[in-house]
Amino acid sequence: MMKRWFHRWAPVALVALMLQVALVGALRPALRADRAPAPTRLADADRARLATVARQAAVVARGRVTDQVSEWSADGGTIQTVTTVALHYAVAGAGVSALPLVRVRTEGGFLPAEGLGMRSSHAPVLRLHEEVLLFLQRAGDEFVVAREEHGKFSVYAGVAASGALRAQIPLEALYAEIQAARAAIDADAVLPVDWLRLEPAPGEVQAAAPDDFVYENLRWPGASPVVRFRVNPNSPQAGSANGSVAAFHTALVNPALTWSVAPNASFTLLYDGPTSSTSLHYDGVNEVIFLAAGPNNVAGRASIWFNQSRTILEADFWLNADLDWDATGSPEFNQLDVESAAAHEFGHWLGLGHDTNPDAVMYASLNMGALRRALHPSDLAGISYIYPCGAPPCIHEAYLEETPTPTFTATATETPTPTSSATASATLSPTTTRAETPTATVTPSPTPTLDSAERPTLAPTLPPTAMAPGRSYRTLLPLVQR
Repeated sequence: MMKRWFHRWAPVALVALMLQVALVGALRPALRADRAPAPTRLADADRARLATVARQAAVVARGRVTDQVSEWSADGGTIQTVTTVALHYAVAGAGVSALPLVRVRTEGGFLPAEGLGMRSSHAPVLRLHEEVLLFLQRAGDEFVVAREEHGKFSVYAGVAASGALRAQIPLEALYAEIQAARAAIDADAVLPVDWLRLEPAPGEVQAAAPDDFVYENLRWPGASPVVRFRVNPNSPQAGSANGSVAAFHTALVNPALTWSVAPNASFTLLYDGPTSSTSLHYDGVNEVIFLAAGPNNVAGRASIWFNQSRTILEADFWLNADLDWDATGSPEFNQLDVESAAAHEFGHWLGLGHDTNPDAVMYASLNMGALRRALHPSDLAGISYIYPCGAPPCIHEAYLEETPTPTFTATATETPTPTSSATASATLSPTTTRAETPTATVTPSPTPTLDSAERPTLAPTLPPTAMAPGRSYRTLLPLVQR
């Protein structure tokens, strides 16, 4: 009897189990991976990055976020948040041990009175009531976080977590790393001998480990959004051996095609012509430019503007004109690839945060001399989760053409091993009234003249996908690899 029951129902049970596994796999991208443990030891590369940020910081402080106020920047171009941190103790650096509070200014925030928020990629996000360890630099009477998101750790129950370094480290071990890095800087130890006694009881805020992809809970409106953008390829290197003006232009536009033809996703980025802008503001136009941001600043930054329902209203990004860029597809060891960086910043436009996989376009850092233009499975999972396609392929007519035989050329990409970053949501906080401040005068860089006849054909970098009969992607050119 039991044997007959087994033969009859075992196949059914097996099918049910397979369906359950498939269902869990399908739902996984929508889940946070807060329960996924991060490494408790630093890799050599991340130890070097930690040492760099530790040496650059004027102060390393342990505290708790107690208050936040968002306001317009002095030039009216960005939203900034001033965070008050109540100090438990100083870990390194002089001058703050006696201060009960410090004010830390970060880029991004939300203005409730105006119903307007801004998320700034690569900027650290501090949350109200969060326990933190901060690497700080002085900025007048305030502080800024050293090395952007690398200078912020969340702390919970004696463990410091950094998404940028992809690690969770006991405070005692982390403090030993910091002191070793600053041995030549700090003549006298600052960390109190009884620092453990000064640690507060565990709070309610836990550090979250990032998922396979990170959704910032920001998206463009509509089931199949079409977002138009303008470009100024005003890099000092445009028109040199690093690439013609046309090559720089194409390197900024081509990633829009790569994202727009992602399988199982319904979202389109469309080039809408040139712009002469050399600075970025909330003005209703989505723009891509080069901006002189300093040789020690990040390679690029996206600003995402959104309303109270977290619907994206506008997006801009700049690449740092003070760094050495290449648009030929063969960057040297000391050059950054324009298209790889642009692909990353466009990913922020779509609502994606930093990925934990070093192969992903949305990984937080890009090595000099490396190409990372092709979308990784986690990039594809992210975009298809945010903008799902009901009946693939959901590709805009601008990126389709009638051809007798569908073809595709897949391209492999180099993979760097830089740093990654955890997810961060925009800070919702009180607001100050925006002052009518004139925009700071900027010496314009002329928009390079681009002859449409010399503009190369765009070529998405994607794995093959099924297409409707009689359709294919536009002419596909393999990317040049080193």
